[in-house]
Amino acid sequence: MLGDEYIDSGYVYIQDNGKPYRVNTLTEQFGLFLERNALPKIRLHDLRHTFASILYEAGVDLKAISEALGHSDLATTNKIYTHRFDKTHEKTINVMSTALGRDKD
Repeated sequence: MLGDEYIDSGYVYIQDNGKPYRVNTLTEQFGLFLERNALPKIRLHDLRHTFASILYEAGVDLKAISEALGHSDLATTNKIYTHRFDKTHEKTINVMSTALGRDKD
């Protein structure tokens, strides 16, 4: 449609003419989306943590998660990006209680 006027910037999220948006545009649009849908205010970057945590809880290999996030160091993925959910803590307590021959209550 734009022919020679189209700019192939190599970016994924671009304007109709191919130019990249301003740095804060996606963050601003994400904030408006949350507000319009009465969702809790979170940072766009928090979605990377959620992505990693959900995959980890589902049993996906840490190396695969790290690669998907573009990390070169597994420790970064493990220590910073994967967060254990309550069900994991409960499972840990139940396993330890069983191993010790005790009920968790």
